[in-house]
Amino acid sequence: LAKDLLHAARGGDAGALARLQAVRSDSGGPSRPLQLADAQLAVAREGGFDSWPKLVADCHQRDVEAFREAVQAGDAARAKQLLAAPHVLERVDEPMFDFGQRAAHIAAAKGGPLLAVLLDAGADVNSKSDWEKGPFTVLDRGDEATVRFLLARGATLTPNVAAHLGWLDELRRVV
Repeated sequence: LAKDLLHAARGGDAGALARLQAVRSDSGGPSRPLQLADAQLAVAREGGFDSWPKLVADCHQRDVEAFREAVQAGDAARAKQLLAAPHVLERVDEPMFDFGQRAAHIAAAKGGPLLAVLLDAGADVNSKSDWEKGPFTVLDRGDEATVRFLLARGATLTPNVAAHLGWLDELRRVV
C-alpha cells in the first residue's frame, strides 16, 4: 500500500500528495523529495497506528493469531499458508495454547494432515509443553497411529507413552 501511494504521489496524483503532506508537511517539496518512509507513515496513521513498525507488528500478531486458530480448527491448508510467512514460522514451537502446549501438541491430539504440515515446517517432534504441573510431549497427545507416525518422524518414545499404549516391549528395544 505504501509503495502504491508513493508511486501515485510521484506521478502527481493530488489525492496521494495530500495524504503524504497530511503526515509530513515538508514531503515532496523542493527541499525534501518524497520517500517510502513518508508513504509508510501515511498508511500507518490512516490505519490508526503511530508508526509503520507498529502497524507491521500488529499485522504480524494477527497472522500468528490466525495460525493459532487454524491449528485449533485442524485446518492444515490454512496453517500451511500462514507458515509461509517467516514471522509465523519462527513461532511454530512457541507455547501458545492451553497448558503451555505448542502447535504440534494440538495437532497430535487431532491427528490428520495438520501434524505433517507442522513437522514439514520444522516443528519439533520432541517438544514438551510448558505446563507448570509437569511437561508432556507431543507423543502424549496422540493415539497409536499418531504415535507411530511421530516415531517415524524422529520422536523419542517415552516410558509414559509406552506404558499408556502397552508397548513395554518396544520401550525395552529402544532402551
